[in-house]
Amino acid sequence: MKRSAGFAILALFAIAVFGVSGQAQDVQPPLTWEGKGGAMVMPRDELIKEDFQVTIHVDTDGWVKGKAFNENGEAKIEKLYYSENVNHTRTLVLILTLIEDEEEMLFLFEGKLIKDQLFYGEIYGKPLEKEGAVEKSLNLGDKIVTQIWEDYIPESLKNAKKACRLIGAFGVSGKFTEKG
Repeated sequence: MKRSAGFAILALFAIAVFGVSGQAQDVQPPLTWEGKGGAMVMPRDELIKEDFQVTIHVDTDGWVKGKAFNENGEAKIEKLYYSENVNHTRTLVLILTLIEDEEEMLFLFEGKLIKDQLFYGEIYGKPLEKEGAVEKSLNLGDKIVTQIWEDYIPESLKNAKKACRLIGAFGVSGKFTEKG
């Protein structure tokens, strides 16, 4: 079977970016993942590009804390859902809250983490309602990291995604650090 030039270019790009031997780490808490990236969001009628940094820390008891931030403010990580590492890729879902003077939002970053270095995906958002049904079902005060499977995603997470609207996409390049 003939392979196209596009396939060859894609393969060379993948090798250049990720390396031949790059593999996802088998990480255990405590751990810290830090990265820098950008997002294209359309919260209203205009497309906005935002650069930001992310810090995710999971302690030895499996509790998550962290933030996504830039010079304009920060969103606090409330929950982390993850899947097992399959073929150097795992699914991650971050639930974040942004609370500023004029704006209170709930964000859901759903994406893939490739070789524990590239986290990319979609951003969903909705106004934060501190006593809202979605917020209560997510149990935002409980910051324990939760495992998900391809055939099992908690109802609270499914409902949160349904209640939010797609507002953009993101890409973050990062790595695990020694700050565990």
